[in-house]
Order: sequence, then structure tokens, then C-alpha cells
Amino acid sequence: MIFLAFALHIEAQPYITKFNLKKVHNINNIRIYKNENIAAVITGTGVINAAAGLSGLFASYYENKDDIFINIGLAGGSKENKIGEVFIINKIMGINYDEYYPDISGHPFKESSLRTILRKDINKIETKEGLLDLEGEGYYNVAQNYVYQNNIHIIKILSDYNDTRHLNIEKIKNILKDTSEEVIEYIKVLDNIKCNHRPDFTEKEIKLIDKIVGNFMLSNYLKIDFKKKALDYKIRENDLVKLLEDFSDVKVFDKKNRRTKYDELCKKLEIFKK
Repeated sequence: MIFLAFALHIEAQPYITKFNLKKVHNINNIRIYKNENIAAVITGTGVINAAAGLSGLFASYYENKDDIFINIGLAGGSKENKIGEVFIINKIMGINYDEYYPDISGHPFKESSLRTILRKDINKIETKEGLLDLEGEGYYNVAQNYVYQNNIHIIKILSDYNDTRHLNIEKIKNILKDTSEEVIEYIKVLDNIKCNHRPDFTEKEIKLIDKIVGNFMLSNYLKIDFKKKALDYKIRENDLVKLLEDFSDVKVFDKKNRRTKYDELCKKLEIFKK
């Protein structure tokens, strides 16, 4: 099952329409929409509502830790980024400054940190980097009790520069409409991975991987990291053999050179589409 969580109906509407989700529950402002393999909840705003609403969704439809959770919502941020840009969150700072680090891998978005704040602090807190929202910590705290860390995806769309006073419904609708296609394609990729399970490496791929590990003199940690990135690359239907062959004869001679070459390889492996 893929679980989607939204604070507001306006955030959820493009996804309800695209995935043909039908309302199955509406109690205490918690609305649940569902099709055969996607369950979505509109929780209301704030960290408490987020946690309560998502807990209710999992209680009703949770299957196993391989389920996927995605929060999609608006966030404020600095003027260094453009309104309407989509971010996947790589770090969350909570209301009490607790820190969480989602385990993210291949994706087509920019990455950002996220700070969850209280409603009373809206329009008061300025941030020079990262994004601000009201729900992220609540969603993450609940989701990590149900699904694997690498199946938690917090996606935020920059809607304002930490000043919501100039936002209006039409502007928000346009931002969400313009970004929904990109996010929907990402959800489809995650769904495809879940349905088909993670493939194994072929014998040829294993030989090439082992050769690169030796040539690059990778530590055990980097070896695991490399294999994970390679598998993610393969899942996205890229030609893994060709990429590995391109790097199979590269040799490194010191730590600095290894870091440079390994970063170059990882950059190639993180390409989201063919």
C-alpha cells in the first residue's frame, strides 16, 4: 500500500483526481480517500493533527513495513529558491529541536532540510536555509513506526517566503497544479518498485561491481553505499551494465583521487530517468 498524507484538501486535490481516489471516511475533519493500492488522508494543519490523522490511516489500512509513505505539502522558505520548486526532505528539525534524517535515494527533486514549527510562529520565524512547515515532524514520527526508513518520503513545494499573508487560493492552486505531474511520476516509480520488488544483480553486473570496488579501493561502507545506488539506478530501468563498463577500467591512486572518481560515479548513478 502507498500512503499519502496532506494537511489540506487543496494540497490533496490533484492526487485525488489523478489516482481516482474515493472518499471512504470523514470523521472529526479527518478525510480518507482510497483506491486499490493508494490510501490518502487529509489531516488538517499542525503537528498534532498530522500525527493523529496519519495514525488513523495506518490503523485502518496498514499492511507491512514495505508499505510506502509520502507526505506532500506546501512550505515556506528563503528567497534563494523559486516559488513552486519541489523539494524532498533530507533532514527534519522538530518543534523541540529533535532531528531526524530520512533515508532518501534516487529522485528528481532538489533536496532541503525542513523545520516544523507551531502555528503561532507563522510569519515570525525567518530562515536563511531550508524550509518551514507545520506538520512534517508529526508525519515522520508516526510513519517511522510503521514503514522502513527508506520508504518515508517528505515532499514539499515552496509556496512563500515565510510570509503567508500574500497567498491566495488561486495562487496556491496554480502552484500545486504545476508541480503535481512531477510528483505523480515519482509516485508511479515508487509504486512500480513496490509491485515488482527489488531486482537482483545479474552475474555480469556483480562482476563489474566487484571490479569497480577493487579498482576504487572502496571501504565496506562505500561498498554498501555503491551497491545500493547501483540497485536504485537499475530499478529506474537504466542500463546499469553500460554505466558500470564505463567505470570498470578506472583506477585510483590515493584517497583524494578515489573521492573524486567515486563522486563522479555516484552522480551518474543518481540520474533519475534514462
